[in-house]
Amino acid sequence: MILKAIMSSSSVNLKAVPGRLTSSYSEVQASRLDVSLPLPSVLKSSFSVVDGPKSSAAGNPEEIAKLFPNLFGQPSAVLNPGGSSVLSKDTSLKIGVVLSGGQAPGGHNVISGIFDYLQHCTSGSTVYGFKGGPAGIMKGKYVELSAEFVYPYRNQGGFDMIASGRDKIETPEQFKQAEETAKTLDLDGLVVIGGDDSNTNACLLAEHFRGKNIKTRVIGCPKTIDGDLKSKEVPVSFGFDTACKLYSEMIGNVMTDARSTGKYYHFVRLMGRAASHITLECALETHPNITIIGEEVAAKKQTLKSVTDYITDIICKRSELGFNYGVILIPEGLIDFIPEVQQLIAELNEILAHDVVDEAGVWKKKLQSQSHELFEFLPPTIQEQLLLERDPHGNVQVAKIETEKMLLQMVETELDKRKQEGKYKRDFLGKTHFFGYEGRCGLPTNFDANYCYALGFGAGALLHSGKTGLISSVGNLAAPVEQWTVGGTALTSLMDVERRHGKFKPVIKKAMVELEGAPFKKFASFRDEWALKNRYVQFNFLAQQRMPSTTLFCWNSEHKHRKKENQCQSVLSNHNNNFSRHSPSKYLFHFDRVIFKEVDRSRYNEAHCLGLSWSMDEKSLKDAFSSFGEVTEVKIVYDRDSGRSRGFGFVNFTKEDDAQVARDAMDGKALLGRPLRVTYALERVRGGHVVVPRLSDSGDANSGMTFL
Repeated sequence: MILKAIMSSSSVNLKAVPGRLTSSYSEVQASRLDVSLPLPSVLKSSFSVVDGPKSSAAGNPEEIAKLFPNLFGQPSAVLNPGGSSVLSKDTSLKIGVVLSGGQAPGGHNVISGIFDYLQHCTSGSTVYGFKGGPAGIMKGKYVELSAEFVYPYRNQGGFDMIASGRDKIETPEQFKQAEETAKTLDLDGLVVIGGDDSNTNACLLAEHFRGKNIKTRVIGCPKTIDGDLKSKEVPVSFGFDTACKLYSEMIGNVMTDARSTGKYYHFVRLMGRAASHITLECALETHPNITIIGEEVAAKKQTLKSVTDYITDIICKRSELGFNYGVILIPEGLIDFIPEVQQLIAELNEILAHDVVDEAGVWKKKLQSQSHELFEFLPPTIQEQLLLERDPHGNVQVAKIETEKMLLQMVETELDKRKQEGKYKRDFLGKTHFFGYEGRCGLPTNFDANYCYALGFGAGALLHSGKTGLISSVGNLAAPVEQWTVGGTALTSLMDVERRHGKFKPVIKKAMVELEGAPFKKFASFRDEWALKNRYVQFNFLAQQRMPSTTLFCWNSEHKHRKKENQCQSVLSNHNNNFSRHSPSKYLFHFDRVIFKEVDRSRYNEAHCLGLSWSMDEKSLKDAFSSFGEVTEVKIVYDRDSGRSRGFGFVNFTKEDDAQVARDAMDGKALLGRPLRVTYALERVRGGHVVVPRLSDSGDANSGMTFL
C-alpha cells in the first residue's frame, strides 16, 4: 500500500512535532490510522492531463475577464490514463498547503493525499504546511511535513494539524508578503483548502503570481460543510456528508426525546448561512414534522408572518390528532431568504458600510418606509443582532441571529391568540437548539475520508502537471472509488460579481437548493405525511455508509438516461465488490447485519429483506416499498413449525431505478418500530456464512470503511 511504502522510506523531521499523541486515542481513532485509503484508478498508474474547451464564468463574464486577465477563459482539465504526456516521477517539487476558513471533517485527509502524491509520484519533494491559515503565508509561519508528522492526523477530524484562519490576502501589501514567502521557500505550488471565499482568494493569488511571472501555481480544494460550493464539475464540498450525518444523529435523538416526553416542540436551527442544503439533507435523513427551506421561502415571497402561520397550522393539526410535540428544522440563513428581510438587510449593509449607527436612531431615516416598519416590528434582540458588525466578507453574521428563538416566540404568540379564539386547546412548550460547531470536526465518514484523500491526490497531480487557477475536482461519486473521475475546474468559471462593503467584488457563485431538483422534489413528496405522522429516524452517524442523499438523488437524476446495463453494474459495485452479478432490473436487498439463508439463484428478481419486524405482513411490506416504484411480488418467509415470521422476505421490483431509490430511502429507516439496514444482498457460497465487511481495502466509497 502507498501509505506503508511512504512510512518506511521517509526520514524523520526533528523540527516538526505533531500536536497529537496517538497513545491517547480512543479505540475508534486508533483503528482509523493505518487504513490504506482507496484511490481512483486513474491515480494508481501513469496518466496525462488533458485540457477541455475554453471556459467562461458563472455570471458577468465581461467583468470577470477584466478582473482576471491572465486566467479568464483557461480550460478545465481531466486526468486520463496513459497518454503521450505522462508526468515524470523524477520531478522534485516544493509545495505549500494552507487551511482557510471554518473547519470541515476530512481536511486532514486532503493534506495526507497531497503529501502521499508527492512522496509516491515525484522524487525528493517537500510539503510546507502554513500555520494558522492565510496569515501563515503572509507571516512566513510554516512547518515542513513528514510522514511521522502527518500520521496521527490520518482519517481524523479537525484542522489542528496546521490550524486554519479566516484572514484573506487582499491588499497590495498582503500580496507582496505572500509573494516574498513564495520566493523564499522557492514554492512550485500552493494548495488552498477552503470554501467559496477562500477559493476566490486562491484564484486572485494565482492571477497575481502569473501576472508577476512568479512560478508558484495555485490550486484550490472545495471545503464547506454548508454544501454551497458545488457545480456540475464539483458535485459536493467535503465535510458536508459528515456534518449532516452528525446533525441527523442529534436530530434523531431530539425526535426520540420529543416522542418520549410528548410535550415539547423542538425548534432546531442548522448551519447554512447562504443555502439550505444541510437542512434539506437532514430532513431527508430524519423525517421531521416541519422543515423550512429558505430557497422555497424566497421563491414564494413568503413573509415572517406566513412562515409563522405555516408552522402554527401544522401544530394545531397535530394537536387535533393527539400529538402535542414535534421537531422543526430551520436553516441558519432563513431570515436572509425572506424577501422583506432581504431588502432590509441590503439597506442595512449599505448604511453600515458608509455610516455610523447612532443611538438616537437618526440612521433609521435612511431606511425605506417598508424596511423601517419591518425593523420596528422585529423583537429588540433580533434588531440588535441585525446591527452586529459584519463578517470579514461584509455579510450579516446570521449565525448570531437566533432565528429559532424568534420563530418560537412568534408561534407562541399566534397560538395564544388561537387559544383565546378556541382554535387551539393544548399548552405549548417549545425548546430551541442550534446545531453548528458540533458538526465541523467530527471523524470523517467513509465517503468524506475517501473523497478528501482523492481531492488531495488530485491537487498534487494538477500542480505536478503545471496547472494553476483550478479547483481539484473529483466526480462520478456514486460509483466505486476506482471509477471516480479526477481533474481540475477553472476557478474563474465558477465566478460572478457581488456587492460587498458597498463595492463589486469577484466571488464564486454559491450553489443554492434547486426547487426543481430531485432532492427537493423527494422531500416535497413526503413532507405532508411527515407533518402529521411521526416517521422519525434515529441512527448512529458512523454506521451510515451512504453518500449524501442530496448528492445521490442529483446523480441519479443526471444519469437517468444512462444505458441500463452500465447503470446496473455501477450501482452493484458501488455498494459492495462482492455483490452477485445478475441481469438488469433484478436487485437483491437484505436488512440488518445478520447471517442469512442461501438465496436460490433462480430468484434474482427479488429483493431479499432481513431484520423485518415480527408483526410485518406482506401487505404492509408491499405498501412500504410501493411508493418507490412498481412492486410485482412480495413474500415473507415463515417458520414451518411455529408459523412465526423468520424476519426476512422478498420484494420484486420491475425497474432497477426504483430498486435503487428504494434502497437509498429505506436504509436506516424504521419500519413498524424496527430500524432497517438496507444493502444489496451478497452471494453466499454453499456451506458458508455471509457477513457485511466492517473494514476493507476494497475501494468502495460507501462500504470500504465503517470505523465502528
